[in-house]
Amino acid sequence: MPNNSTAREEDTKADLANLVGDEKRALSALRELDQYIGSLRERFPNQLSILELTGSAKQGFIGALIRQNDFATAKTEIDQWHDMLEKLPKDGQRFKSIRERGQNSVKYLSTRLRDEQLRAELIGKPAFSLEGAVWVNGSPLDRDALRGKVVLLDFWAMWCGPCIN
Repeated sequence: MPNNSTAREEDTKADLANLVGDEKRALSALRELDQYIGSLRERFPNQLSILELTGSAKQGFIGALIRQNDFATAKTEIDQWHDMLEKLPKDGQRFKSIRERGQNSVKYLSTRLRDEQLRAELIGKPAFSLEGAVWVNGSPLDRDALRGKVVLLDFWAMWCGPCIN
């Protein structure tokens, strides 16, 4: 019979396994984790281990927000994380790596957020015209015939060896 600690660990593993594929539950759990670490950060503002946990929690939480297309909240979280990083003590080496890793993550997530917003704006918009396209080994396609289908267009040039292979 496992002791209570082992049983709790197994419950936690089971809970985490259940989150796979369930974005809403994952987002909720990540939000709770971010809030909990935030409360620890308020109590111990310059504790390195808590600041490192903050980075991991923020990445997961903001990534989940982006996957859920909650762009406004993701932007707010990114801005708040950036502001928190800017307020870290500037003197000494202690906080330099945390600040740099955090700034790299903020930059990455900002780019990812922008890209996902642009993709989301394309949904429901008409596709560009296929008139004038040169079709190799096939007849021209009609945009209306492709409506509702996923279409992959491969653009290449005759002078580009790797493109042709």
